[in-house]
Amino acid sequence: MKIGKENILGFTTALVQYLDNGPESGEAMKARLHPFVAALNDVPHLNVKEVQDGAGRPIFRAAVTVEASSPKDAKQVTAELKAGNPAIYTREYRANEGIIEFDIRAVDQAEMDLIVSRLKEILA
Repeated sequence: MKIGKENILGFTTALVQYLDNGPESGEAMKARLHPFVAALNDVPHLNVKEVQDGAGRPIFRAAVTVEASSPKDAKQVTAELKAGNPAIYTREYRANEGIIEFDIRAVDQAEMDLIVSRLKEILA
């Protein structure tokens, strides 16, 4: 597997930010998550809400429920997200229930915008 310079630079930047600032607080994460959830709720066939990590940690995610009326189910959506360029990976352990989760801890605003755009393409 070839690792591009941009990946190393992105990783290095993230590592430096983490060492300088520590992990993102739950409140800061929720503040970044709110507009993402709102944008995802504008995508047809999706119902989205903010959820906290099941173990009670201060980690918040976007829980996306793919409606039964959708042209594609959650498993198809996650497969198409992964097959795209760039590949988008999700927490898909509940995809068989129609639920996909997005963990935004290592995702910036541009990447969140890309996720919303890809979902609009997939579910159009």
